[in-house]
Amino acid sequence: MKCSVATKMFSEYIDDELAPEQKEIVDLHLRECETCRNELAELLAVHGIFTSAERFPAPYGFSTRVIASLTERKRSVWSSFFVRPVFLRAIEVAFALIIVIIGLISGNLLTARKPPFLTSAEVRLSFALDVFEAAPSGSIGGIYVSMTGVENER
Repeated sequence: MKCSVATKMFSEYIDDELAPEQKEIVDLHLRECETCRNELAELLAVHGIFTSAERFPAPYGFSTRVIASLTERKRSVWSSFFVRPVFLRAIEVAFALIIVIIGLISGNLLTARKPPFLTSAEVRLSFALDVFEAAPSGSIGGIYVSMTGVENER
């Protein structure tokens, strides 16, 4: 058995909820695996702390008040949605539409700029190899070329 499978069964093992065959398999794994034994020991220590803790009774009517407050909150969320005046909902919708329209307009303005018109001579000049510098002076290749002194060789 893998450790990951064994550790998933530790909670049921501690609560004695495993089937006898499963418990026997976990016991066999625990005999062989020290890591899982240590992890189970830690879990048993935490379990012992919680089982030995002092228990306090809940005040009279506590569960009734908790359930009543939960059902009241459910009602208040939906009731506030339907009770809200119609003009407030209309203002919210209008505000959302204004934000969407502003976003669309600004997006169109940003993407609508056309690149400048280039003549064919300017396009050819931009692809000319005379302008191309194989090793710019500030790059690592440029520093290497200046150190080796092979700048003017072609």
